Amino acid sequence: MKIKRLFMLLLSAVIILTAFPLEAVAKNAAPAKPTSLSAVTTISTVTLKWNKVSGASGYTVYNYNSKTNKYKAIKTLSKTTYKITKLSSGTTYTYAVKAYKTVKKKKNYSGYSSKLSVSTLPDKVTGLKVLGRNSNSVYLTWNKVKNALGYKFEYSTDSSFKKDVKPKSVSSNKISVSVSSSKKYYFRVYAYRTVSKKNYYSAVSSTASADAISACNITKINTSKTYQTMEGFGASACWWGHKVGGWENAQDIIKYLYSPTEGIGLNIYRYNVGTGSRDDDKMWNYWARTDGFLTDVDFESGKLTYDFSRDAEAQNSLRIAKKFAGDDLKLCLFSNSPPVQLTKNGKAYCSNNEIFNEETQQYENWGYWYYNSNLDEKNYKLYAQFESDVADYFVSQGYNVFDVSPVNEPQFEWACNREGYMGQEGCHYKPYELKKLYNEMAKKGYGKPYKFSMFEGGAAEGIDDNGNNTYFVDYVNEIFKDTLNKRYYNCISCHSYWADAHGKQQCRDYVDSLDSSLNISCTEYCQMYNDVNTGVFETCKNLQGEALNGYTIDFGVQMARIINEDLTILNATQWNWWTGVSNGIYPDGLVYINDSNHSDIKLTKRLWCLGQYSKFIKEGAKRIDVNCAQKDLNVSAFKNPDGSAVIVYVNQTQSSKKVNINAAGYSKYKLYQTTATDDLKLKSNGNFYMSSTLTVPYQSVVSVILTK
Repeated sequence: MKIKRLFMLLLSAVIILTAFPLEAVAKNAAPAKPTSLSAVTTISTVTLKWNKVSGASGYTVYNYNSKTNKYKAIKTLSKTTYKITKLSSGTTYTYAVKAYKTVKKKKNYSGYSSKLSVSTLPDKVTGLKVLGRNSNSVYLTWNKVKNALGYKFEYSTDSSFKKDVKPKSVSSNKISVSVSSSKKYYFRVYAYRTVSKKNYYSAVSSTASADAISACNITKINTSKTYQTMEGFGASACWWGHKVGGWENAQDIIKYLYSPTEGIGLNIYRYNVGTGSRDDDKMWNYWARTDGFLTDVDFESGKLTYDFSRDAEAQNSLRIAKKFAGDDLKLCLFSNSPPVQLTKNGKAYCSNNEIFNEETQQYENWGYWYYNSNLDEKNYKLYAQFESDVADYFVSQGYNVFDVSPVNEPQFEWACNREGYMGQEGCHYKPYELKKLYNEMAKKGYGKPYKFSMFEGGAAEGIDDNGNNTYFVDYVNEIFKDTLNKRYYNCISCHSYWADAHGKQQCRDYVDSLDSSLNISCTEYCQMYNDVNTGVFETCKNLQGEALNGYTIDFGVQMARIINEDLTILNATQWNWWTGVSNGIYPDGLVYINDSNHSDIKLTKRLWCLGQYSKFIKEGAKRIDVNCAQKDLNVSAFKNPDGSAVIVYVNQTQSSKKVNINAAGYSKYKLYQTTATDDLKLKSNGNFYMSSTLTVPYQSVVSVILTK
């Protein structure tokens, strides 16, 4: 018993002695690692939070540098949260935390918690704005946000964004979103960064909006629906080319017509092939007398002799025009009369056709069926040879001869008065005469680089409302009775006088009834005082003197209306003004000159209004479908070979009009205008969107050029 009691006492002593150092070790041990480290971030702060560690005296927060793989202590504290301030926005930071226990003033640390990578929030998006809107899209942009990975974009028809919110994510600072054409939309955007698969969003941007575009303003083009192919725009060199070409300042005048930079960039030159009437003092308009290339005719052998050094001044005007326009200048050679050597009376106009009526004891004109032609049928072949030889000459001189037009306004009398006086050259033909003459022209035309064109009718006419043929119809019907003519001629020329829009539609319908592939060329027009369709007929009644030349914008706008009709109703492939340069008192010029003072050059608004077409619609352009909701505007549209689109507006009213253009695929625009104060002025340009509301001023012609 004594031995057993002693053993128990010894064992108790050992237990007591060994228990004391184990308790001391437990009290000095390091705490566990902190867990559940998380963070809440703002644009410049990170607030860390972690779970409390049992027995820990405090905690130390560390910033981890992934590049050096080192930790840096930034704060020691007793709480389980810590707010880090003055941080950079949109920046990634990595943190860890250790717990510690203080024993005898010594900190015993736990291991590092799991690392936590977080991001401060990106800066708020600024500069959100609508760049533009099309019928089904809105284009927006905003300022880039530093360090943003991307942007969350939201749009809705609800300004409070409480319903119907459509989100989109984009990586760039611009976006195009699909919308309904008739609604107003609101837009906002957030920048975001992604760290450890978590997105950090900035504060929301200010709201932008895009209003619905008024359907009343929309102009819509359809480039896939096309009509005629354009040859271009031009003017006649009657009767100034053979005058101005000899002047010291000829270039200063011609540049306004054919220079693409200083003028209106015409690409068609209508050269009047002279008849030899220069010395005919019975022609009271001495400017209308012309030199002729033909010097001799051997009627027995059919040999024609020429002197192509003649008409030197007129040829010089042509050379200057080509210098401005370039080698692609299209040359039309047209004749008002056959050469005087071939005519019946040796004149460049017909003999008097008046018939003395015994009953009334007066001279009378009985209509075009009673007029007499000045070209005998036996000379038809010679006249065809003459036209072909002259065309061949100009081809040999390097000109792009594309059209030879031997007959001008054949329905008219072109006869001198009873005293033998006449104002200009001209020749009447009956329909059956032209059928035979054009047969000879067609024979000469085959194999040539140019084409003979059919007669230039004095008006665009068709079958009238009563079902009756007009002069124009009589001529075409008769000419096309000839098989060769029908096979050779693919274009009918007409002048834009006398016919209103209804008459022009009748003309187009008639031509289509013959052959819808037949082209119509509008080869002459000016604003004659007695043509009620000019739009300035009443205006001219109140004008006197030089004002009758029609320098002002009202004359230009009304001319543009005629151009619009001819291009959209007749589907004209070319359009030409009568005389590019005039020296008289009559609204027939684009530029006016003074025979006694060559430096006295006056420009009309007609010049610049024509330039709204000729400067921008290029050869080879196709007219395209256009629908303009502004019914007070005349509008036509074209697609150029380079893909650009041109829309020309004519505003005849006294109020400005707003337009929004719906044209998919185009990104840039330029707007040029001619008004009472502007001459083909570049008024605005920039990025193109349907929401770009453009202004067509009152009494103006405006061209909008769209590019991709």
